[in-house]
Amino acid sequence: MPDGVGRVGILVKEKWVEHIVDVNQVNDKVIVIKVLVSSTVISVVFVYAPQCGLDENTKNKLYDNL
Repeated sequence: MPDGVGRVGILVKEKWVEHIVDVNQVNDKVIVIKVLVSSTVISVVFVYAPQCGLDENTKNKLYDNL
């Protein structure tokens, strides 16, 4: 991975791990997890957004993936 380029990662409290019903890593900057809370499935999106110094093409790729 080039210097200055990050990736997204998540930590989930142990008590919630058994309630995760799906994990979708869209790419190295976007992860979506689905968590069962009571009888409702909630989607949580984790994103590592590009910094302001990056080019528009890189930013547009992120927005397209969202």
